[in-house]
Amino acid sequence: MTSRERVQAAVNFTTPDKIPHIHCYLPASFKAFEGLGELLDRYPSDIVGDGNLGLDNPLYKKGEWLDEWNCLWTVIHDGIMGQVTGHPLGEDDAIRTYVWPQAAGADLSEDADAVKNKGDKYARVGWLTFFEQMISLRGFEKTMMDIIDETPVFFEMHKQIFEYNMDMLDRLLAFDADCVSFADDWGSQLNLMISPALWEKHFLPVYTEMFAKVRASGKHVFFHTDGYTMPILPKLVDAGTDIFWVDLTVNPTEELAQKLGGKVCFQGLTDIQFMIHKETPDGVRNYAKKLMRLFGDHGGGFIACSEIEPDQPWENVVAMIETFNECGDYPLQF
Repeated sequence: MTSRERVQAAVNFTTPDKIPHIHCYLPASFKAFEGLGELLDRYPSDIVGDGNLGLDNPLYKKGEWLDEWNCLWTVIHDGIMGQVTGHPLGEDDAIRTYVWPQAAGADLSEDADAVKNKGDKYARVGWLTFFEQMISLRGFEKTMMDIIDETPVFFEMHKQIFEYNMDMLDRLLAFDADCVSFADDWGSQLNLMISPALWEKHFLPVYTEMFAKVRASGKHVFFHTDGYTMPILPKLVDAGTDIFWVDLTVNPTEELAQKLGGKVCFQGLTDIQFMIHKETPDGVRNYAKKLMRLFGDHGGGFIACSEIEPDQPWENVVAMIETFNECGDYPLQF
């Protein structure tokens, strides 16, 4: 199988030759691990569109920069993503003079390059957020209060971000790609950040409409969310998600597999809080096999991935990547 065929088979549950793999790393990891480049070269990714994860990308370059929404990002360590520290709609009256960006002006050169150079790999484009974009514009606390109080600022952000994303989808769907990526971190370590009822009222309809547009074009929907999100994951599957990149640390893996295994494909979001840091290499290998068995034993259903960060033990990084790539042939034998 080609890489593209392998990922398609995993997502569609039509039994790939082996579990597909995608690279995931922080650029700072290359400074921490001399052998990282060789490890990634030894096990090539089946998916193109990992992104420009180099220090020339402002997301990972120490300093400050403004994005197209006029949100101020602060990066305090080279090679590690920063966060928004300046919110253009932080004051209530700022929305009166705020100039909303237009999707037509967004820089999609990275997506264009990825598709152009995809070869026989599966291509993902985009990284559309909704809730997170509200937080970047308004700030976390004010966004949460806006949702509760259903303020005019909330409804205006809701309208404008949705329209932007739908226009952006027109551009992304014109690419010869296989999948469009969406992301919103909805969970804390313990629970959802808002009630399931509020989430269903204000956000599920948005996802449903955006996902329907992607699926109508014949492409897959990829959705990433961090934290404990068990209460909303089944509804996101019903809304049209094909691939989840969700937290496999605070969301119980056995419960996830029981409820959603065979219904949606999971990209590995491994336990980088505890397992990678504290386990032995043999323990990491057993953990990697457990994930492949729980989620991938459905004639597909799993894409191997583990985020590589500079503070992880190198021997455990190697154990995870080697196991994912060397023990994933179908039929699974462990």
